[in-house]
Amino acid sequence: MSSTLKAGGGSSASAWAVHSVCARYRGTDPLVTGQSRRRLAAQLHFPDVSAGIPDARWTRAMIFERLCHDAAFAGEVTARAAGWSGFARPTSVARIDCGVSTDRTLTELAKAAERAADGTATLLYKLAAPYPGFAPGDATNVLPDLAVVANGPDGPSLIVGDVKDYERVRSRIDDGRLLKGFLQVAMGAFAFRRWDALPAALTVSSHGFLAVPRSAFLQPTVEVEDLTDHLAEVEAQWRSRLTGQSDTTVDERVADYVTGLPHRFDPSSCPSCSLFNFCRHELRESDDPDALLEELGVPENEWPQVRPVVDGHEPLPGANASTVARVRATVTGVVASTGQRRLDPVGRPGAVNVVAVKSDAAALGFHGVGVSRETDDGPTPWRFEVFVDPQSDETRRRVMAIVGKQIELAMGANLRRNPTSPDPVHVVVPDGATADLLASIADQLAGVEISRLRWKRDQEMRRPILTFDGEPAVMPRALEGARRTAVSFLLEHDRARMLTLRDPVVDLTGVLARHFVPGGSWVDARRLDYQVAWVTATEPVDYREVSDRIEASDHTPGARLGNDTSNAVHHALREVRRTGDVTDYENLVTDELRYKAATVDAAIQELGNLPDSKLQPAYRSLEGDAQKVWRRRKRLRASDLVRFGRTYAYWRNLLVDVIQADDKCATQLAVLSSPVRAAEKANDPGDRDVTWATVVSARPLTLDVASRRFTDGERVVLLACGTDPWVETDGVTVTLQAGAIKLRAFPLGPLEAQRGADDRPTPGRFRWAPAVVPPVRPGDRLIVARLDWFNALRRKEEFNVERPKQDDQAAPKTTCDEGSYAGDADVHRWCCKPHELVEADFADDLALRRARNELNPQVWPPVLDDDGFEVPPAGKPTARTVDVPDSAPPEGVTVDELE
Repeated sequence: MSSTLKAGGGSSASAWAVHSVCARYRGTDPLVTGQSRRRLAAQLHFPDVSAGIPDARWTRAMIFERLCHDAAFAGEVTARAAGWSGFARPTSVARIDCGVSTDRTLTELAKAAERAADGTATLLYKLAAPYPGFAPGDATNVLPDLAVVANGPDGPSLIVGDVKDYERVRSRIDDGRLLKGFLQVAMGAFAFRRWDALPAALTVSSHGFLAVPRSAFLQPTVEVEDLTDHLAEVEAQWRSRLTGQSDTTVDERVADYVTGLPHRFDPSSCPSCSLFNFCRHELRESDDPDALLEELGVPENEWPQVRPVVDGHEPLPGANASTVARVRATVTGVVASTGQRRLDPVGRPGAVNVVAVKSDAAALGFHGVGVSRETDDGPTPWRFEVFVDPQSDETRRRVMAIVGKQIELAMGANLRRNPTSPDPVHVVVPDGATADLLASIADQLAGVEISRLRWKRDQEMRRPILTFDGEPAVMPRALEGARRTAVSFLLEHDRARMLTLRDPVVDLTGVLARHFVPGGSWVDARRLDYQVAWVTATEPVDYREVSDRIEASDHTPGARLGNDTSNAVHHALREVRRTGDVTDYENLVTDELRYKAATVDAAIQELGNLPDSKLQPAYRSLEGDAQKVWRRRKRLRASDLVRFGRTYAYWRNLLVDVIQADDKCATQLAVLSSPVRAAEKANDPGDRDVTWATVVSARPLTLDVASRRFTDGERVVLLACGTDPWVETDGVTVTLQAGAIKLRAFPLGPLEAQRGADDRPTPGRFRWAPAVVPPVRPGDRLIVARLDWFNALRRKEEFNVERPKQDDQAAPKTTCDEGSYAGDADVHRWCCKPHELVEADFADDLALRRARNELNPQVWPPVLDDDGFEVPPAGKPTARTVDVPDSAPPEGVTVDELE
């Protein structure tokens, strides 16, 4: 074993939290093996090709760390960490480099404690502390990126921090990433608490902080949290790791040692472990049916129901329908059809197809974008554009201009086709990551534009233009024309995320998944090219061959690049900056765009072979009504740049009823149109509205109803006969009304308990005499629902699905026009007040608050900027002005530990 054990430092805490349920992960702890799992995987001849970090991603992390250490941000990082941890305001701030040395860290902490007693806070970076339980040098150190020493409630105190260049989706960082980051911070705090040599005058605070990007320019802000619970978790991890430590030498017997450790395989989380390929190969070589189910990611509690499918038999009752379809497709090599007809707008006039190549070196960077628009004459040719400055504001604006122009052309064509009630427009993207990237850019540019409107008012009033923190700002360019159209449309998608029935931006992977279930793991099925490979196959396929081929591909269908291609593009861009020759870079990006576009085209073509559902016009009508509201917002420039996170409190409260009504309508339409969704709802033992029924006899029609909640006299309606939804039968009509969707010619009526010879009802057995009699035979399995769950009508074969109300809060009314607010400000204050006037009023309010010393930097603790606008202060360094030398990620560091 190595003389210095590889303890993994603080970053191991977040990886441990993800994988520690696996005994093999615990048994291959570097404290046991003396080497990283990445090196162990290479010895096993299954090198890690999935958990690696792209060079551009590592470069971005190094740039952000450099910015966090910069003197320009030391004051605000220190102030936020100290103020939000409950410390007193420091009189000044010092900045110290500890050089990744334990000795120097001790020396500087002692000096910082002395300064804290005099009121000076110290920001320290590149700290090092011994791994708890080991003498210095016996194990790799814990290396917190940052720490603040300031005068706390009980004297000088150490607040441990870490640097995390998290990407913001829209204006926020998801809680899961923050949780993992604070576990790393807690490990650092735990190490300092356990360090006997720590200066006696210095305590370790129960709070910790993460330095995270506040903008697309990677300028840092701070997230602070109480570490009490995190400290308890990392201490439990630490004790478990020390307990598992062994003197065993893992050398030439490495394969036997690792194979002897049981593992728990999860295709969603295991790829970030360096032993993923080894464990997956082991499952693939096994003859145990359960090994196949584990490889596919089938939850263990579902194994008994679906195990017979592996051997070609029928599943047990209650098996999840989508799981059965996936396992059956895996075994047969033939993609499974869900039986659902089309509800989506993909490939129809008014749809704008967008593909993108994201830069790993920038949170919101684009290497390239491609667009195509669906017209009455078919799709327009794809148009690609490559950007040699992926991180610039101009690139983001150019992307919005390209997408916005296509949206405007689609709107114009739809308006000419139907001037009174034009069809909605849609942006179609390959996957959710591409949609998030576009929406996040729209969110950022909307924030910039709203700041510009405030500063425009400040200039009119002869006030200095200042950022939220009171620093001189740079006036950005106005957001006009097609750029504003795209930003406004994508923010409409942002606000619509909580509404299931809305789809301004369409995820093509999700659409294809409604109709087809490929074999293999559900994680693979989240890639559009994997789905397309299954759907377009003309003969049975080997799911492992398809999975390995897609996994090894140089290209990806979505905005994010594979590691190898990301590295190639990153280094080609470096060459552009060094030599000025763009040929290799443009070829790489264009090839990637072409692959994505071809994948999208193939998916659209396959969808075009499917029939439309009778409910498709209902979905289109719901989106069309919502876009009428958006077009009024856009036309009057009123609330069209409002992000969901910045909606008024009363607006959000009123949305609760809208969301509930939308969810109910979406569920009802889903079970009517999708046999899989109906079966899953019928299988749910807690569901009161949908159940299975088996035909006992056709004349008289007698059913055995599975749910005991369905009793004598309960009126029920037929949803599906086996895998055939009744709504798609020839006699059914769907009528769109103002407040409802009327469905006619459905079998519906009351259940009548069937009685035995002793005149007692037979449990679960009912006679059913609907006005429309379905053509069924004994043994057929039906899915029925309570009629009262819907809206029953007087006629026996009709019922309604109630339409949810549209989100028309803080939106112009149909009677509003350009002069409405100017003519009567009180009446139109909340509907059509233009953004220019709203932000002008807010600018005046901010000026008054600054005059009363209620905003930064006067107030303590610092005020939190809830808006999180993305405008950098003048003169401050950004990701574009800082450069770091190329370097490879350290041995053993995985994405789990970086993010």
